[in-house]
Amino acid sequence: MSEDRKPGGVTAHYTTPGYLDRSRWLGFHQQFTLLRDTGAREILEIGPGAGVVSAALRACGLRVVTVDIDRGTRPDVVADVRRLSDAFAARSFDAVAAFEVLEHLSFEDAAVALEQMAAVTRSHVVVSVPYSGMTWHLAMRLFTFNKDRPLNFGLRLPAFWRRTPMCDEHQWEPGLRDRPLADFRRLLERRFVVEHEELLSDTLSQAFFVLRRLPGGGA
Repeated sequence: MSEDRKPGGVTAHYTTPGYLDRSRWLGFHQQFTLLRDTGAREILEIGPGAGVVSAALRACGLRVVTVDIDRGTRPDVVADVRRLSDAFAARSFDAVAAFEVLEHLSFEDAAVALEQMAAVTRSHVVVSVPYSGMTWHLAMRLFTFNKDRPLNFGLRLPAFWRRTPMCDEHQWEPGLRDRPLADFRRLLERRFVVEHEELLSDTLSQAFFVLRRLPGGGA
């Protein structure tokens, strides 16, 4: 995540038709639902992108503060995710969200960012990362127990044959030969209890984690 991105430059893709495709909107819905279900009233969103999720949460009466190192996303606060405690006091928010952010950092810096998130949350952190691989998927909507999460059947085969991320901006992705999803899960468990884990409905191409801060976790 470069500090010199400008509006109309790298960040312009957040509003292009190619970026805002069906899978992206499914992702927005999943982000919104997981955050809403934590019961948080005050939320810090890291890397707001197009601002869709923060706008939806605010429309529901929640207080949302956005933060990004990239001024082009017009965040409320410009700050580095690896130094959140420089911008916010300890335990300032009920929940912290970082969707499709951590893979833009080195794996070591992602660990630092997670420590910083643990420091500024009172309770929850919700994150997602791309899950590199190939999907076999069957969806049926004969009935559903939860309208927010339809009954889906699918299998995501990790990309064990590949070492290079799907996106040039990513430094790593779970599912690659040298970076199994279990590695990322263990990284999360250093600072959090993993309360819930799921893949993006339909595509299975993103892994979502709802985390609870460990007692005494964070700076």
